[in-house]
Amino acid sequence: MQPTGIIRCIDDQGRLVIPKNIRNDLGIEDNDPLEIFADKSKGLVILTKYRMEDEMC
Repeated sequence: MQPTGIIRCIDDQGRLVIPKNIRNDLGIEDNDPLEIFADKSKGLVILTKYRMEDEMC
């Protein structure tokens, strides 16, 4: 992982905005499902673009 230098705050409803340039770089479009992974010991939250075909394998 490489740092982006971008800082965002979570709003009072728990939402976080992913900047458009990052979404473009990762190929994430409006209404794309994202899968959420959490590593409590490292304090990490990881979002990945969910692909249904991954579950069918």
